[in-house]
Amino acid sequence: LLELIGVSMKGPTASKATGKLTLPVTYADISSEGIIITENNRRIQIVNQRSGTPLTYTIMRQQPDGTLNVFNKDITIPQTEFIGDTESMAYTPNLMLLEGVTQSQTGVFGQEANRQTIRITNGPVIEGSIGVSSTESAGTYYNEISNLYVASGGNTPVFEKKYNQDMTATLFFGDGVRGRMPSPGANYTVTYRTGGGVNGDIARGSLKSPVTVLNGVNNITAEIENTTKGSGGTAAESVAHAKRYAPYFFRTQYRAVTGEDYNALANSFVGVAGKT
Repeated sequence: LLELIGVSMKGPTASKATGKLTLPVTYADISSEGIIITENNRRIQIVNQRSGTPLTYTIMRQQPDGTLNVFNKDITIPQTEFIGDTESMAYTPNLMLLEGVTQSQTGVFGQEANRQTIRITNGPVIEGSIGVSSTESAGTYYNEISNLYVASGGNTPVFEKKYNQDMTATLFFGDGVRGRMPSPGANYTVTYRTGGGVNGDIARGSLKSPVTVLNGVNNITAEIENTTKGSGGTAAESVAHAKRYAPYFFRTQYRAVTGEDYNALANSFVGVAGKT
């Protein structure tokens, strides 16, 4: 009923911690192209010490502009991001550990004339974790926005996400007027994470695990640990919260003028790294 009047329910957010990756080699021994961590090796499985339930954290690399690359299954860490000398092990402190399991889904855009949609079949899908890449124009990357009606033109590759009852999600793409319309027949890959919630909150140092990385042509065993606590995980938005803030959000009309506007926008904001 809330969706019928334009209220988009927020999904779960994931806990976030700062990660430190240590390699058993010196800085000089790291490949000039850097190291690669494949999709499966990015997943670190631990047990929450408080609840005793299993958890999965995913290794992420923060971009220089502060954003996360949500499109690639594997991540590359440049040699320049490592610290060390000729006598000690090399390490990088610039990684992010986000709770949730990285998954991917492939397909082909259909022949729809007006609007393309993609249904993500696994859930619960974590907020801010979805990226869609396609084979159009030698590679096109679609980013999520809150509403297609605020898309800046008909060539912007964006999509809007709506949650289903089971916390899977359906992605809606532009029609060529509001957002780019995907080319029929183009292949696409959706990358996303599933999980979220307060169970991902962990103490500092509770994640300390071996991880296999590719250094040039050789596999070596490194170590990943969380140097800060994992925090910020929240469950999906409740109906009570949506009912409370929806009237304020409608009143703002995507602008912030009064203090009430700022309060409404802050309570509707969803980041990529836990609760804000």
